[in-house]
Amino acid sequence: MWVTMRQITILTVVACAVALTGCNQKDEPKVVIKPAPKLTKDATQYAKESWVLMTKIDDALLAGHFNQNQIDDDVRKPLRELGNRWMINVKMGDSVAEGNFALCRKAMVSLDTVARTIQAQQTGQTLDDAKRIYFRDKALCKNALDHPELGNSKDL
Repeated sequence: MWVTMRQITILTVVACAVALTGCNQKDEPKVVIKPAPKLTKDATQYAKESWVLMTKIDDALLAGHFNQNQIDDDVRKPLRELGNRWMINVKMGDSVAEGNFALCRKAMVSLDTVARTIQAQQTGQTLDDAKRIYFRDKALCKNALDHPELGNSKDL
């Protein structure tokens, strides 16, 4: 009995399929794909979180309660994490349309600059300038939180 080319091709495909199904039998956990968070234009929650975080961190940082090793983990990492969540979950527009709550994000970046300056052990005018810019940005953030009607843009 002669085997035709068509039968050989079918047998090869079936054999490959059976062989390949056994390749993925590892005990690795299955990757769960979660739906993307719904974007919002409202940055109120993140602005309030940033205020709490900045107030908590800057008191300890400026008083010198962090050693060089702690600054990355206890100061810069939480600031970056909140900033990243903010950028991912809040629909951004241009800086004019984004509203005054963007000033709170800017204040977080300024606090990170102060932390980097302290971490690099730069003192004098460089540190004073970084602190001055941070306190200015923090005051603008506070003003945005005190006047929430200016915080979010309605027309994004």
